[in-house]
Amino acid sequence: MGSRADNLEQAIQAYEAALTIYTREAFPEQWAGIQNNLGAAYCERIRGVGAENLERALEAYGKAARIYTADTNPEVARRVRLAQSAALLKTGRWPAALQASEEGLAASRILFDISLYDPEVREREIGASEMLYARCAFAKAQLGRPDEALAILEEGRARELRYRAGRDRADLEDLPEQRRAAFLQAAQRVRDLEAEWRRPEEERPADLADKTRQARQRLEQEAQQIRVLKPNFLRASVDLNDIRAVLPGQDAALVEFAVTEAGTLALVLPAGQEGVEAVWMESVTQERLWKEWLLRTHEPSGEIIDGWFAGVVDPEVWRHGYAMQNLLRRVGQELLAPVAKHLGKAKRLLLVTHGGLHLLPLEAAPFSTGNGTMTTLSERMAVSVTPSAVFLAENRQHARGFEQPGRLVALENPRNDPQLLYTRYEVARIAHYAGAERTERLRGKEATLPALAEKLAGASFIHFSCHGRYHWGSPLLSALELHPAEEEPTVKGGEPGHLTLLHLYQGKVDFTGARLVTLSACQTGITEVREQAEEAVGLPGGLLGAGVPTVVASLWSVPDLSTAFLMSRFYYHLLCQAHPPDRALQKAQADTRTATWRQICEELEEQEVRKAFDNLKDEGKLNQRPFAQPYHWAAFQVWGDGWTPIIQEEA
Repeated sequence: MGSRADNLEQAIQAYEAALTIYTREAFPEQWAGIQNNLGAAYCERIRGVGAENLERALEAYGKAARIYTADTNPEVARRVRLAQSAALLKTGRWPAALQASEEGLAASRILFDISLYDPEVREREIGASEMLYARCAFAKAQLGRPDEALAILEEGRARELRYRAGRDRADLEDLPEQRRAAFLQAAQRVRDLEAEWRRPEEERPADLADKTRQARQRLEQEAQQIRVLKPNFLRASVDLNDIRAVLPGQDAALVEFAVTEAGTLALVLPAGQEGVEAVWMESVTQERLWKEWLLRTHEPSGEIIDGWFAGVVDPEVWRHGYAMQNLLRRVGQELLAPVAKHLGKAKRLLLVTHGGLHLLPLEAAPFSTGNGTMTTLSERMAVSVTPSAVFLAENRQHARGFEQPGRLVALENPRNDPQLLYTRYEVARIAHYAGAERTERLRGKEATLPALAEKLAGASFIHFSCHGRYHWGSPLLSALELHPAEEEPTVKGGEPGHLTLLHLYQGKVDFTGARLVTLSACQTGITEVREQAEEAVGLPGGLLGAGVPTVVASLWSVPDLSTAFLMSRFYYHLLCQAHPPDRALQKAQADTRTATWRQICEELEEQEVRKAFDNLKDEGKLNQRPFAQPYHWAAFQVWGDGWTPIIQEEA
């Protein structure tokens, strides 16, 4: 077995030799497949001049693309355009990159739409099309079409979230039987014809292309008929007005990011303005984001030595604050400083992040104001995050109407973990602000899945003060750890007592009556990073998809004392001061980073907290600020609708 460089040289020689036998005239599909493989080999080639290798790759991809089209073989066509668009983007050929991306998305849409009841195909298309949407947006913005760039990004994100929430299937099953059957029959016809394209060319019917085209037209006609009743069914496009409509007022701005091989694009809807502005951060490439900011490893051992994941693997890396400060400083200066100049006079901000950026607390990253001082987004404005602005607007339509706030249900240390010393003080303070008569506390072994399901009816607030775990091997099994119980709803692969993401996607627990769900637990905001790097595969995205308008969740494991203080202040500002969730969290984070030991003791029952910190008897230490580092306060984010007040009048 030779070196990687030697293997690639041998592969290139083999492909070029094969092309002398499998010619385009005699074997067009085999010829195209070899061209596609040759393009991939030149993209990976270690020897030779990089620019020349890229040109040869583009030449080979272009030849393959002439044979594989969305009309004839959408699966292979999408695969070819996925590789071709990446190479074109790296060379700055924006019109060609846009064409390749759009052709790839056309093929992906076909495969996605005909696979309504085939999750394996849909998962594959979601993963494959993610970068096509980002590259398409990048190229559109480079060509002076930022409005279209924002719309295409939102199309991809809303499509995935609707699928994960089961919205398309629910729409279909809610239709009259005749209409549903007509659509399913048309989709099956397209699937049958797609299978025909996988047969050897000599065995295919001569009129296969015409039949396939007619079948797809019929499928789209059926979908359009359904959209008369269900406007968002298999929604193929997004209008900029749909995105603008989600912002709460003239003082709100939106920023949506796309990370590509050619750099990062931020699309900004400034406060009080109509047009979309494009902001470029060419130094923040997809490769640099992952290898420097998120996952810097030691070669060849693969040991994680720096970046966001270093703190996830070992919280001690972040506990002292320096590693996190250095990372956030780089993020702030390179990514947020250019964007902040375009926000206008925004007092509220909706962040839509893609491609790994959602793993970082962008609102806590410091950047220069230009006059020698440093600031952060969270200091300047109230911030909410969402996987998709359009889906957020749709989610608000699906959520039940809310009149007066109902009960608060709090689940408190279900596993009776002695290390969660301060959860009882956290929940006690929350109950104090909510009112004891309106609060139900499920403590220890009382906090089970069946008990939660029973208490959800009529509850506006659900507060989880427990352990949360992100399942790196199977993200859909990421869970909140409740107390195991008999006859609890189960999912395949789930552990006893675990409220998993699968429970949410499969509707095992009904959260549609909740106005706010707070996940005061470890790593509840972490989402899929292995393949898709997207927000939808995580507990916050799952709860939004389950119909919850607003979710508060954390990006990393936070000590339970600082969590207890922050949560106490959050509910104070939310319930007693009638602030909407985004501003309540903004104020709670400010309270936390400036709090002295004296204030912490007073907030969480003075004597009990002091017993745990005997060294605080010194008056000088009582005036220290132990939670000043972002490690203690920046993990929590408001997901979804952060600006609608929960309490309409001040309490």
